[in-house]
Amino acid sequence: MAKANLARDVAAVARGETLSCLWEGVDRVKCYWLALMRASQPLFLGRLIQYFSPSNENITLEQAYLYALGVILCSTINVFAIHPYMMAIFHMGMKIRVACCSLIYRKSLRLSKTALGQTTAGQVVNLLSNDVSRFDICVIFIHYLWLGPLETVVATYFMWNEVGVSAVIGVAALLMFIPLQAYLGKKTSDLRMRTAIRTDERVRLMNEIISGIQVIKMYTWETPFNKLVELARK
Repeated sequence: MAKANLARDVAAVARGETLSCLWEGVDRVKCYWLALMRASQPLFLGRLIQYFSPSNENITLEQAYLYALGVILCSTINVFAIHPYMMAIFHMGMKIRVACCSLIYRKSLRLSKTALGQTTAGQVVNLLSNDVSRFDICVIFIHYLWLGPLETVVATYFMWNEVGVSAVIGVAALLMFIPLQAYLGKKTSDLRMRTAIRTDERVRLMNEIISGIQVIKMYTWETPFNKLVELARK
């Protein structure tokens, strides 16, 4: 019961921090400008290359200069925007991680004796040292949940204008990998859960050994406990 309450509280804090910080980061650095620049640069570059084509009859020299300027501006804006954007994203992940650590600490101080018997120190240490650090990484990809489909639609439209139905076939081939990625993600999650359980057990064992190290040394039980540690680390 205590584990369920802790997981629910951590999820609530993560959602609250995400809702309060996510769009704040978007307003600060305008991440959609990054997507716009990445989508516009190939278009400008394509028009610029078309100017040098022997069959060119529509693009003038002035337009070619404008397309070249567009390529340069897209690269420049992308360079100056990506770093503030990543800074804001990492800052948001840090805030979520710190909030979760604070919540875990406060929750551990309010656990009942029954809950303390069900929750080991290894589980708490593993939560604070490993699990919460995932928030620093996952926030990097949050915006791609809505930005990715939008970019896919826009890119498909432009490719349709250039190559026709072949663009749809190419995009469909990419979309076919989504179920495979979902399956691999589920398997990775299961392996991660099994790893977390083994990590909790290993940390609990090491804490017990350190707590009783004097008794172990007195009875010369180093070899059996060494084998236990080696078995837990396999």
